Amino acid sequence: MKNLKPQFDFDDVLIVPKLKTHVSSRYRGIILSGSLPLFTAPMDTVVNIDNIDIFKDSGVSITLPRTVKYDKYVQHGTRKDVFVSMGFEDLDFHLKTSLRNLYPDIHILIDVANGHMQKLFDYCREIKRLRPDIVLMIGNIANPETYTWYAANTEVDYIRVGIGNGCFAAGTRILMSGGIYKNIENICHGDEIVTMNGTVAKVKRLIFKGKKNVVELKTSMSPRNTLVTPKHNYYSGNYKKEDIRKYGYSKAINDFGWNEIGSYKKNITPLFPKSIKFNMEKSFGVSLLDFAIKKRTANKYKTNVISNYNVGYIFGTFLGDGNSRIRVQKRINKNGGGYKKSTIGSVHWSFGVNEIEVVNKLKKCLFDEFGLTTKEKSTKNMIKVSLYCKSLAHLLFEFGKRTEKHLPEKYFVNDRKYLIGLFDGLIDSDGNNDNGRISFHNTSLKLIELYNIVQYLLNDSLPNSTTRESCNSKLVKNSNISYSSRNLLNPEKRDTVNEKYVINKITNINDYGESIEVFDLEIDDDSHSFIADNCIVHNSGCLTTKQSGVGYPMASLIHETHEAKKKFMKENPGKKAPAIIADGGMKDHSDIIKALALGADYVMIGSIFNKALESCAQNYLYGIKINKRLARYFFDWGYPVKKYFRGMSTKAAQKAMGKTGFKTSEGVVRYRKVEYHLDGWVENFEHYLRNAMSYSNAKSLDEFIGEVEFCQITTRAYDRFNK
Repeated sequence: MKNLKPQFDFDDVLIVPKLKTHVSSRYRGIILSGSLPLFTAPMDTVVNIDNIDIFKDSGVSITLPRTVKYDKYVQHGTRKDVFVSMGFEDLDFHLKTSLRNLYPDIHILIDVANGHMQKLFDYCREIKRLRPDIVLMIGNIANPETYTWYAANTEVDYIRVGIGNGCFAAGTRILMSGGIYKNIENICHGDEIVTMNGTVAKVKRLIFKGKKNVVELKTSMSPRNTLVTPKHNYYSGNYKKEDIRKYGYSKAINDFGWNEIGSYKKNITPLFPKSIKFNMEKSFGVSLLDFAIKKRTANKYKTNVISNYNVGYIFGTFLGDGNSRIRVQKRINKNGGGYKKSTIGSVHWSFGVNEIEVVNKLKKCLFDEFGLTTKEKSTKNMIKVSLYCKSLAHLLFEFGKRTEKHLPEKYFVNDRKYLIGLFDGLIDSDGNNDNGRISFHNTSLKLIELYNIVQYLLNDSLPNSTTRESCNSKLVKNSNISYSSRNLLNPEKRDTVNEKYVINKITNINDYGESIEVFDLEIDDDSHSFIADNCIVHNSGCLTTKQSGVGYPMASLIHETHEAKKKFMKENPGKKAPAIIADGGMKDHSDIIKALALGADYVMIGSIFNKALESCAQNYLYGIKINKRLARYFFDWGYPVKKYFRGMSTKAAQKAMGKTGFKTSEGVVRYRKVEYHLDGWVENFEHYLRNAMSYSNAKSLDEFIGEVEFCQITTRAYDRFNK
């Protein structure tokens, strides 16, 4: 591991066997005395008062969720080695009233999301000053230096490390420096993206993160839903709900910073840069001769195509209602030798019978710009405009068809007159004006994005975007979805924050219900940010500072924190170093064992234990609640018993904690199939751990934790090992 570069996750590394070993996995010399190096996560769908003994008997240490208050815990009999979870509100109460009355040697977990806060540091010092006997666990932290900070200045006993790596599903649209969008999976090293500051930065690498659970997010300024891991950090504003009606969003926001999107609160709204310095050309110029096979035939019309209003209008109407046809035909070769191939090209526009003004305007633009005339054919409901010009047809053929229509990047330039023509053409073809609210509708996502950025370049504001019902038109019969963008009445008055960011409101967020392949980017910029589906998001592939509170991949984080612990112990002989608890990102036995081998003293587990029949979550069979006895009966007979699972930031969890003013959405809620009995899972874990220890020639956990050699593996190697 020492020879590897940082920023690796569990899927990127494997344990290297020792050259030779004298330890057998069945050898009695392997010592796993007392409890296993495992903690339950403080989740009320994993553990509560009623099943403490079940986990303890299996060798698992307990951290109770915050739904179990101290008084309730005491009423059921004190177990001194069980951690009681408290938030800042609980600690404020006990510090002011009854901290000295808590029973001796009580174990307390200060359960907050961001362990980098100075406030948490101050609480730890004060608690240890008043009650040095209290055993303290804190977290989460995502920086090895923060571990040293706590170890040197407080007397905490356990530190949880690991803030989950955020990442996005394939198809997430990333805003590029040229004003276009690209799917995240298609971005390459050296591509230029837009940062949170509206500046341009280069991509250092695309990171494939494997399969992870995601939430589905929709915001007001994105035409599509975003699939993102719950722990990805969004730059967002915080506001007081009661102030919105009085002052509006911009004045109601009193703070802004990085927030995990899975902990979405109704008083948090994502942001978008107000000013962007796009790296766009000022104009373009091409010749239709480049698209003509017989150059002499092109002398009948003007061949120069330059960025101006007329060309913008022609392009805009074509993107909305046009179609380019290129047909290949065979002709007899006059010189003998059979046939030769040639092409026939034409361009067609389709307008409603009431859009005669648009037809006349398009005809004028084509004649003024190229000297070309069109033919019109009217039906009961439509006016069809046809232009027979092969070279222009070839040029416009590059714009794609139906749902794949787009403006090629070389024709997207920051020429204001050209952009106005492009905007007018889009509106006259596929837009409308509803009492001053201009809107644009299309089945092509790229055209909606084009329209939005043109609006931004002209008015410094993005419109609101959404999806629409499927269109049944013959022209778009292969489309399953369409999109719509609608301007504000006064675009320049869109709510802003600090004159630097535009407010992009969350309209919906739900659990997606399955694991999918996800990606992330590493950005060569101090802000470590980029724009995903019109939201400022954090580059989770970077090594992050204390101020941001964002973590980096767990394998590297655990290893680096363990190295920091060893250095601290060497420089401070005789002083106790806090135990390291790896918290988050564990998918299976392998990840847990790797976490220990990398240097974690303990591993905290939530979702894996939730899938055990003995977890405290409500049981369901075919959607019907059943009690524990029936759940055991049906599970043992092979029926698909499911467990309720929720994050501790959901409204239901907040209510169970005794809160009346809910600050979160429903968050991540799902129903998961029960997969095993707890004792069976633990037995398998012990077996696999002993195997790993025997390959590493470790007779005890002290010889195994942080003392194992690792190698990096490729994605292909990972797939091979996980067939």
